[in-house]
Amino acid sequence: MEYLSKAHQEATEAKMKTIQESKKSPKNWDQIERQIQEHFEDHGQINPNNKIN
Repeated sequence: MEYLSKAHQEATEAKMKTIQESKKSPKNWDQIERQIQEHFEDHGQINPNNKIN
């Protein structure tokens, strides 16, 4: 893969490493739902799919 810059290469490699790590780890759906809810709250939005009370 050809990179536009050293920063682009580092960011891409870091992202690929994160993806590989996430594929290895078991999925904890409660944790994922909490992260989604936090994201909506951080942006002052309401999560239409909120399952957390």
